[in-house]
Amino acid sequence: MEFNIKQLKNLYEKEENITRATKTYCKVNNIEYSDSIRRTASNILNRIGAKDSSEDENTSTNQASILLFDIETSPIVARVWSLWQNGIDIKDIVRDWCVLCFSAKWLFSNDVISFRLTEEELETRDDKRIVTELWNLLDKADIVIAHNAERFDVRKSNARFLKYELNLPSPYQILDTLKHARKKFNLTSNKLDYIADFLGVEGKMVTPSGMWREVEEGNYDMLITMDEYCAQDVISLEQVYLKLRPYIQPHPNIGLHIVEDVNSCPTCGSENLDWNLESVYTTNSNQYHAFRCNECKSLGRSRTSVLKAKDKRNLTVPNAR
Repeated sequence: MEFNIKQLKNLYEKEENITRATKTYCKVNNIEYSDSIRRTASNILNRIGAKDSSEDENTSTNQASILLFDIETSPIVARVWSLWQNGIDIKDIVRDWCVLCFSAKWLFSNDVISFRLTEEELETRDDKRIVTELWNLLDKADIVIAHNAERFDVRKSNARFLKYELNLPSPYQILDTLKHARKKFNLTSNKLDYIADFLGVEGKMVTPSGMWREVEEGNYDMLITMDEYCAQDVISLEQVYLKLRPYIQPHPNIGLHIVEDVNSCPTCGSENLDWNLESVYTTNSNQYHAFRCNECKSLGRSRTSVLKAKDKRNLTVPNAR
């Protein structure tokens, strides 16, 4: 859709808030408001110099700080006697792995944060500087998102924090898009690039053949290319996450990070909820009002039950085992 930039700018100057200005714009022009429209409006306003600093998602007091990130590591170089050799002795490790680069972005932010080794650091495999930068970002996050986060990105990051005695960052919740894709769907492939293509969003950057080998051999230009590849991965990850978001169950409860006393979507924090569903959410011992969020389209339920105590007098429940 094409925006009337002058009208949007005037509404923003009146509202002094991108979300409110976008919602008013949609209402005036009879357009259904959505997260994607809000992001487009934000990009337009930022481009013309009307950035809404109060809505920087990583500093907001009313929303969770959600960080998407991806790391790229070097391979382990070892002495082997066969292409099919198993059980390599640790004494045969010639050079252990390190973090080559990483990229991150705060959800809905326009900026991708990237760090890579310098030429000198690449030569010595000294990743302490960029690992510390990664630690600083994770320390500010309430929720971190990565594809294969639990088995790779988070555990690899923790290994480097241990090496440099950085301790663990402040507590955060992990949302692994790979885990949820496997749990909820039977896709042909669970690779990020396949899911992105399947969903019609930006995929991974095409990279030269043998990029990791070239970097391992000291080709710094190839590390710059790897850094760009990593940044594109994070952009793709964000778009995939937003497509998967209505299906992620359980999703970290965003409502815990909202200070106002309002009914809000636990998945995205929106107050635009549709309580007029014909069904209820039923457990083995109770029933609850169900709703669908009009913003992210995820389902949720009320905290209070539909059934009163007298309605459950004769209710029996099955054994847990």
